[in-house]
Amino acid sequence: MNRRARERGRGGEEEKCGLEWSRLEDLTMNNDRDGRENETGGERKDEGSFFESQTIDVPAGNETPSSPAEPQLPSLPDVTEERYRILGSLGHGGMAVVELAIDNRLDRRVAVKRLRKELANRVEARERFFTEARILAGLDHPGAVPVYEAGLLPDGDHFYAMKRVTGRTLRDLLRERTPDDLLDNRIKAGLTEIFLKVCQTVAAAHKKGVIHRDLKPENIMVDDLGVVYVMDWGLAKKLEDEGHQDPESSHRTRLGAVLGTPAYMAPEQAQGKAVEADRQADVFSLGVMLYEILTGKNPFLGKTAQDSMKGIVLHDPDEPTKVQPRTSRILSAICMKALQKDPFKRYASAVELAEDLQNHSEFRPVSAYTLRPVDRLVNWSRRRPRLAAVAATLAVVLVAIVLGTVFQASVENTMVSGGYQRIDGIDLRLEDLQSQAEVLLARQATVESGEDLEAVSKELTLVEARIEAAEEAKIAVAMAITGFTIFSPDQRALEVIRSGLLESVRDHVEAGNLEHAVAQIELALDFSRGENLFGFSEHEVGTLREELRKIKAEIEGS
Repeated sequence: MNRRARERGRGGEEEKCGLEWSRLEDLTMNNDRDGRENETGGERKDEGSFFESQTIDVPAGNETPSSPAEPQLPSLPDVTEERYRILGSLGHGGMAVVELAIDNRLDRRVAVKRLRKELANRVEARERFFTEARILAGLDHPGAVPVYEAGLLPDGDHFYAMKRVTGRTLRDLLRERTPDDLLDNRIKAGLTEIFLKVCQTVAAAHKKGVIHRDLKPENIMVDDLGVVYVMDWGLAKKLEDEGHQDPESSHRTRLGAVLGTPAYMAPEQAQGKAVEADRQADVFSLGVMLYEILTGKNPFLGKTAQDSMKGIVLHDPDEPTKVQPRTSRILSAICMKALQKDPFKRYASAVELAEDLQNHSEFRPVSAYTLRPVDRLVNWSRRRPRLAAVAATLAVVLVAIVLGTVFQASVENTMVSGGYQRIDGIDLRLEDLQSQAEVLLARQATVESGEDLEAVSKELTLVEARIEAAEEAKIAVAMAITGFTIFSPDQRALEVIRSGLLESVRDHVEAGNLEHAVAQIELALDFSRGENLFGFSEHEVGTLREELRKIKAEIEGS
C-alpha cells in the first residue's frame, strides 16, 4: 500500500485537514523560500524552530499556471544617478535581497530591497514585488515601514527603498524571558502593549482591505525608540483586488494554496483553502502570538510542519489561564476568541480585536468576556481612582457609624435602610435619565442642522454625564453599605471625601468637560441633603451651588 493510500486509510479527524501531509512536509523542507528576508534593516539569524518561523508559499498542486495576457505594469522611474550607495547586505530570501544603503541625495541610511535578477524577467514576480511596495506605502500608519521610492536602479534591478529599522523582534523579546518573567505582570503588560500596537497596525490594513497572511513574532520589530513595526508584507493581499491579481497568484488561489508560517497560520490556510482566507485568518495568527505572550508557549508548534498544521486543524488548546494561572481571565478570553476554528466565531477583523484590547487596557468591558459584578467594581475603581478612594473612605465612615457598636443598633438600621433607599432612588433616577437620553437621540436624528441640533447635542451630553455620575453614586453607596473595614470616623476622613469630590469637579472644568462637572456638583449637592453623609458645611454647599450656576451659564453661552 503506498503512502497516500495509507494516509487515506487513517480516516477519522485527520481527513478534515484536506492536505497530503507528507507531500507538504517535503515541499516545506525543499522550499526555495527558506531564506525569506526580514525587512528589519538588520540581518537576523533565527535560532528557533524552523517550523515555528518558516514561511510557506507553495501551490496545493503541481499544476502549471495558465498564461493569460500579461498584466500591464505601471511605468517605473529609472534612477539614472547613483542615488543609493550600497554598504552591505541586511538579509535575503527566495524573491529579493535587502541591503543597507546611503541615500546620497538626502544623506541618510535606508534599506534597499531588490528583486532577484533571475526573477526579473518574470512578469508575475515583478508584479508581486511592486504590489508589496504599493501595499506597504499605502498603509500610511506609524506601524508600517515608510516606503521612499520604487523603480529601476542604474543596473536595471527592480527595487524599492524604505526606512531602515533597527531594533529587536518580538521573537527576541519572547525568547529572552525566563520562567520567572512569565509570572511578572509588568513584563507581561509591556508585551501586551506591544501586541496592541501590532493589532492596531493590522487593523489599519484591514480597514483598507489588506490582509498580511504571515503574522508571527519574527515579523514584528520594536525599534530603539519603542516604535512597533509590522514587517514583511510579501504575502499580503488586497481583498478588493481579487480579480486583478497576477496570473500565478490567481491560479494558485483558485486551486488552493498553503500560505504562511505553519505554527501561526489559520485552520483555513492550513487546509489549503487560501480562497477562504480573509481578515479572520490574520486574527487567528494574532491569537497565536497573544497565546505565546501570555503562556510562553505556541499551542500548535510541532516537530515538523505537518505536526504543526495538524495541530492547528485538529487540536483545541487549553485556555491560557490553565497554562499560566496568573494570566488575566479577560486576556485569556480575548485570546481564545481569536483562536476559534470557525472563522465566523473569531473577531471579524483586527479592528475588533484591537478594540477589545484597548478596552481591557482602559478597564472597560470587552466583547469576549462577561464581567462579573466584582470585575465591574474593580474596573470602575481603576478608571476613577480618585472617586474610588472617596467611595472607599465613605464606606469606612459609614460602616464605622453603622456597625461601630451594638449600642447604636438603631442607628445601624437607619443608615442601612437609608442607604438602600438611596440606591432605589438612584435606580429610578437612572431610568428617568435613560428615557431622556432616548428621547434626545430620537430628536437628534430628526434635526438636520443649525442651532436646534446644537442645543439637542448639548442637552444629550449633559444627560449622559448625569447617567455616569448616577452610576458612580450607586456604586459608592453600595460600597458604603458593604464596607471594607471598621474604625472610628474622624475629620480627616471627611476631608478626604469632600476634597476628592471637589478635585473631580476641578479636573472636569480644566479639561473642558463642563457637563461632567455639572453632574459631579449635582452628585455632591445630592449627598449634602438629608443625612449629609459627606459632612459638607453650609459654606461648601453655597460654594458648590455658585460654581454650578457659573458652569451652567458658561454652557448656555457657548
